[in-house]
Amino acid sequence: MMETFYLLTPKLTMLGLLDADNYTPILILLFILATPRGGKDAFWFTIGVILMQLAGGFLFAHAILAFGETLSPDIQWLLTYGQILFGVFLVLIGLFWRPRQRAKMGIGLLKLGHRPITWFAVGVFVEITKLMTSVVYFDAVRRVLSATGAFADRILLLGYFNVIAFSPLLLIWIVYLSVGISKPKTMANIRLWIVEREPLLIRFAFVAVGVFLVFNGYGVLGD
Repeated sequence: MMETFYLLTPKLTMLGLLDADNYTPILILLFILATPRGGKDAFWFTIGVILMQLAGGFLFAHAILAFGETLSPDIQWLLTYGQILFGVFLVLIGLFWRPRQRAKMGIGLLKLGHRPITWFAVGVFVEITKLMTSVVYFDAVRRVLSATGAFADRILLLGYFNVIAFSPLLLIWIVYLSVGISKPKTMANIRLWIVEREPLLIRFAFVAVGVFLVFNGYGVLGD
């Protein structure tokens, strides 16, 4: 097990960081924590995000185990080149698209109240929109399933990936619990810093994931 873990750790770390490169849940969490009574609302939002991410991982695993080994060579070839072309497409978006700031993104959230089920549902919805395009997460699950057949090993490896993927949210909670409760303006300042740079961060995310897909598809061709 340890040998498999050490072999997969570098790749899972990279994939986890790419999966973490998603600013919508980060900005929403920062917005919630910067509001009165934000801690409780943010807790349920975070739970919704985490549980939906884990559910998505199980769904990916089921799909891979059910259909992954039955793909014909022609379909495998199509998926490989499709991955490369999609990667090139994302790189071009990252290089030439000029997204706008979402400075007013939190205005609608102010009207949602403080019911736990509401913020849990917001977290689930946000994560669903991410999972719909989460090729990185899918690839991480595929690599883990290919590397080991032991259920406990798979849980440990996918758990490690998700810890890396959730590292920005974890860091935000650490900051909030250490200084954010006594100084709510700290969370607002962090959110403002990200909002001001979000267009550049979004472009970087597209390029990073696109480059990964190109090299990942090229690696499959060389196997």
